[in-house]
Amino acid sequence: MNIRVSTGLILLATLTACANGLSSSLAPDRIIAERGGFVPEGIEYDNNRNRFLVGSIADGTIYEVTSSGRLVTAIASPDLNASVGIEVDEVRDQLFVANSNTATANGAAELGYL
Repeated sequence: MNIRVSTGLILLATLTACANGLSSSLAPDRIIAERGGFVPEGIEYDNNRNRFLVGSIADGTIYEVTSSGRLVTAIASPDLNASVGIEVDEVRDQLFVANSNTATANGAAELGYL
């Protein structure tokens, strides 16, 4: 199985599980990311903006996943090395990102909000 298909299947399973709490008219049956190599980690549904967000271990970018499977950059920063977890705080309208610095020997991590 190639990387693109593997990544899409993992994201599909996660998105499907997240979408189960949504009205069936809002959530498609499945979403397959049409891009490999971004290594998804962490997924959140942002009710304030009606969108799925997924972090990337590979490049740190936070992507919005459209219902057609397209990844749209939501947040990119040179300070994001590897997004290893995300959490939407809808009350405060903030996104928390666990960011790991894979360039250091000890893999130092930091937590902040965007």
